[in-house]
Amino acid sequence: MQYIIIIVFLLLAGCSGSRSESSFDLSSLFGKEETVQIPEESIELNYDPVLLMQRAEAYYVNKQYPEAIEEYKRFIKIHPANKLAGYAQYRIGMSHFNQMKEVDRDPEPVIKALDAFKKVISDYPRSSYREDARIKADMCMERLAEQQFIIGRFYYKNSAYPAAAGRFKQIVKDYPNAKFSEHALYYLGISYIKLKDKGSASQSLEDLLKRYPDTKYKGDVRRLLKKLKT
Repeated sequence: MQYIIIIVFLLLAGCSGSRSESSFDLSSLFGKEETVQIPEESIELNYDPVLLMQRAEAYYVNKQYPEAIEEYKRFIKIHPANKLAGYAQYRIGMSHFNQMKEVDRDPEPVIKALDAFKKVISDYPRSSYREDARIKADMCMERLAEQQFIIGRFYYKNSAYPAAAGRFKQIVKDYPNAKFSEHALYYLGISYIKLKDKGSASQSLEDLLKRYPDTKYKGDVRRLLKKLKT
């Protein structure tokens, strides 16, 4: 098994030729084994791109994500121009992504995954993994928007309207394309109503109708806007 992995990596990571980065899922090379042997440390391993990547992949397949992240980072640091550098950066993102928990739990893995995927998009524009990194980045932003919305709703239900408005405003600003932006605009508007800020309330509700003309809140928003203008 080890020799097959090394041969394939040599083909992918070779310095010569014009072959582009492969989009093949390298973890499939390990087959259906439950565990994969991780290469022992050696002087050669410290520099050889094939052995470095093999070690990182072994950690990843075994779901030892913190260790995998460190190995992928090590690969990029030592071999920044290697054809698999973009893949290594993508795997860093996936390692964080795979550690994401329930939506109301620690957002740190989501934030780190988002940052890693953004780096794939910005630093490796020719990477075969760029499109999937973009999709995963969107998923991370949706998750972060949802987390903010849950917190905002908690504040709103407990009449902490300034704090609620702050959360909803952050969603609209930081995650404008997330589906929760629609809900955030509505609750931002009614939070401002509770705070007796008619100008800000009207602006938020008008923005909601402009951005989401078919919003489920349309009837209520129109009623509220009419009331705000009287």
